[in-house]
Amino acid sequence: MGIGYTKTYDPFELKESYGIVKDASQWIKDNSKPALLVSRRSCALEVLPKIKGQLPLAIVNEDKCTGCTICYDYFTCPSILPLGNKKAFIDDTCIGCGACVEVCPFKAITIEGEKPEGWDAAWLD
Repeated sequence: MGIGYTKTYDPFELKESYGIVKDASQWIKDNSKPALLVSRRSCALEVLPKIKGQLPLAIVNEDKCTGCTICYDYFTCPSILPLGNKKAFIDDTCIGCGACVEVCPFKAITIEGEKPEGWDAAWLD
């Protein structure tokens, strides 16, 4: 059984990634064959030991956060936690990848700090 659906994608481009995974899932259902999706970026567990310096950090602006729960109920980043008022809080396990910035429809999440030297290259190794 051959693979008839192959795509390469950047997982940091969330909208594009979602569409590609959705298309691949539909292709599998329609064709009863496997699909191959290849990420252009390395796993964070492999990347982080290569990065020297302070990591950027995602910050929630509580004035903009509506408590919609999208970032922690649907995006499910383990660094994003709900507060008692349902607003999001990002703890110190954040690696500053910035994916949550794209997820928040209210633009309540921003990245604070600069990317350390070698950040971009480490993800693309």
